[in-house]
Amino acid sequence: MEQTHRIVNLIVDIQFGTDPAFIERVRRSADALRARGIPTIWLTMDNRSQLFEPTESWPSTSLRSRNIGELEQGGFFGHEPDATEEQLRKFREHFSQYGPRTDEAMYPKAFFDAFSTPESIKHLGARQHYVEQERPQHIGGIDNVFYGQTFLDYLKSLGVEQVTIMGGNADVCVTETAMGAARNGIGVTILSDHLVSGKDRVGNNPPVQYENELQVLHDQTLDRPHELVNYPTKKALSAGTMYSDTDKAAIKNNVQIETLDNFLWSAPELFPDAVVHPFVDEARRLMPANFEARPATTSLPEPRFSLEDSRTLILTALNNFDADLGRKAAEIMGNPARWRLREVPPEQARVMRSLPAESQQTKFNPVNPNPYAVIEYDFDGTMDGVVYMAHELGHAIADDCIREAGYTYRHVPQNLAETQAYFVQNIVYDYSSHHPEATIAAAAKQHFVTTVRDYLHTIADADLSMHGRPMSMVTGLSIFNLSKEQDADKRRKIIETLLGRQGPKNITQILAEAGVETPSDMHNLARSTIEGAINFLNVPTGDVSEITPIDTTPTRGGVGRRGKDGSRPEP
Repeated sequence: MEQTHRIVNLIVDIQFGTDPAFIERVRRSADALRARGIPTIWLTMDNRSQLFEPTESWPSTSLRSRNIGELEQGGFFGHEPDATEEQLRKFREHFSQYGPRTDEAMYPKAFFDAFSTPESIKHLGARQHYVEQERPQHIGGIDNVFYGQTFLDYLKSLGVEQVTIMGGNADVCVTETAMGAARNGIGVTILSDHLVSGKDRVGNNPPVQYENELQVLHDQTLDRPHELVNYPTKKALSAGTMYSDTDKAAIKNNVQIETLDNFLWSAPELFPDAVVHPFVDEARRLMPANFEARPATTSLPEPRFSLEDSRTLILTALNNFDADLGRKAAEIMGNPARWRLREVPPEQARVMRSLPAESQQTKFNPVNPNPYAVIEYDFDGTMDGVVYMAHELGHAIADDCIREAGYTYRHVPQNLAETQAYFVQNIVYDYSSHHPEATIAAAAKQHFVTTVRDYLHTIADADLSMHGRPMSMVTGLSIFNLSKEQDADKRRKIIETLLGRQGPKNITQILAEAGVETPSDMHNLARSTIEGAINFLNVPTGDVSEITPIDTTPTRGGVGRRGKDGSRPEP
């Protein structure tokens, strides 16, 4: 991991003896976090504490697994002295598929708490006593069990501010590592639906049970340590002198317990710097000083579309671009149960949203209990209405694809969900802007011009709001431009990677599938995308002067800037 990371995921003590199905579940969830730009580090229980850094830069597009020798070094095959060679062989074979990848670090640890250091052990009398009971073989040689950089120093070097934790045992290494992170000012989220314990080796306990048990254990450790006197792995804590008042306050403030879905729904959703910076640099370099965010105009009358005409236009565009995409769109648009359409007068549309399958009620969206996405849409017969319909259809197609891969909408960050929808929208833009009927072509170009003007201003200004729709729009446009130059098979592979047919992928992996693998590739893509957009607007490129930020606060569902109530504002 060469770049810095605010959040990393810790997988604790998933090693020989862990249920294979639980290992697969943890791997899949680590990949869902990976799609959010959150890397994973694997911790094991061993007789020494030693960091093994990734052998490939994160995020690698190869997704190669660590080899058996590296996994041996990582401590994944110990602690089962009665195991047969056949059992070990089967585990090695399984774990080599679902265990650490070459761009994921490994840290065998000598103590329950991965954040233990020689200083923290030797200079805290109570902790020294605790270690004597926990790992007596180390006493007299604590310095000899730490090799190289400590885990705490490694996370500091990455700029880590928060960790998620999954694995086991919930009441021992998970809890101890969580408290160790919190004592050092790192925020912790223990993922209650990804835990095992001595009594639950397969991870079947309900999340709420782990949440309740760990909350009680934390309360006992911090406020009622005498209750731990008969707890096998916590007896040394019963004296009550293990943690200072400062430590206790840090743990209480920095540790929370919730499910992965809840964490994913609230996790920060920012595009990586490696993608953002080239677009900001090129927008500032290429945008002319007189590039104003004003609506485009045309002398041609704006066309009016019937509902059937709009569907035909969208399906023709998608089918011409990719037959499979066209078929998926036709399945959705041809199923009345998946559309709640209301025809309204021009400029009176207020509801434009795609409700993911089995989604809960939110501030802006109602519940959708159905096992498929449902589109609620006010259609006003304008070109805007056609374009926005394509956008919401893009959300529904992507939701179907990610569910076919065994995941849900919660595993897809909102900014990537918007990129998926803008990709589909750009297919319809491109087809419509070349439509033989001049009024349709002009209306499509006018809509595109207005959107691009607003979003390029926001990107050039580098305002935080660019991580919403502006960056999603330009990345969706970039991927569309890349894919339309490919042959049918390569184009389909890019589409399937973007829309989730292969499971959650982050934007870096998606761009790599489209051939963008190096910083130079990324800058070239940003340059060609922004140059192409500006040329489309028929404005000469030049140096940017003062940029006025545009409010493009993102909301889930719908497209374009919205009012405070979540509705689409006036055009």
